[in-house]
Amino acid sequence: MRVDFEAVADELYALPRAEFVAARNERHAEARSAGAAGVAAKIKALPKPTSAAWLANQLVRAHRDEVARLVEVGESLREAHRAGRGPSLQELSKERTRLVRQLLAGARALAGQLGQLSAGTAAELEDTLNAAVVDPDAGPELLVGRLGRSLSTPAGAAESWLLSATKPTKPIKPTKPTAPERPARSGPDRPAADTARRTAEAERAKRAKEKAERARKAERARKQAEAERAAKKTLTDAERAAAEAKRKTAALRHELRAAERAQTRAEDAVDRAARALRSVRS
Repeated sequence: MRVDFEAVADELYALPRAEFVAARNERHAEARSAGAAGVAAKIKALPKPTSAAWLANQLVRAHRDEVARLVEVGESLREAHRAGRGPSLQELSKERTRLVRQLLAGARALAGQLGQLSAGTAAELEDTLNAAVVDPDAGPELLVGRLGRSLSTPAGAAESWLLSATKPTKPIKPTKPTAPERPARSGPDRPAADTARRTAEAERAKRAKEKAERARKAERARKQAEAERAAKKTLTDAERAAAEAKRKTAALRHELRAAERAQTRAEDAVDRAARALRSVRS
């Protein structure tokens, strides 16, 4: 019996938080009984979600369009920031704020299963939603709907552009070459900062790509190992069936030979009895 880890994980993280551990243990036992030890270990390792992570997972299921839109807005915000499109930053930031507030309101409605939504849980959930905007790796992770812990914004990322994007800004004009005799302005070098930011974003994108590739390779290896185990089990079962059939065939042949010997003895007895009868009559 094949156990689908992805389906089991989706099922578990869709359950009420209080039912997670019992259901996980049950699925773990089922996978072990089915001979899928590797899948069973992965199921056992699934962490029970925190309250904020559970709410985020349920938002993905109950308000997926809004969560997906928030992730898209984050991508557009990062692109507008790289391109220096001030007006776009303003509009997109307003959209981000609207979506976060809307999703937090939806979370309050879903929080009935947890009791009252505490300020700490609400803050963690808001951090998770903001992380999905700022961090290119966090958005796809949120959309999977299987968070065990809340997400956090990379240190300094929000201060660098996300929060500042909510303030009025003027369109950024192309900079003119600075005259050699003009003294340098104090403060950070904007081109160098932009270069550092782009380098950091490129590194994050590279890490995300490498992580996805490792996950794909691990999944392929897992599926190949399961297929090999299934093939070996099929072969073993077939060999056992063949051995059992051979044993039964040998037993039947033995019984047939015994029956043939008994028949021969019976026929000999009939012949002797017939001769004895003829001798008496004569």
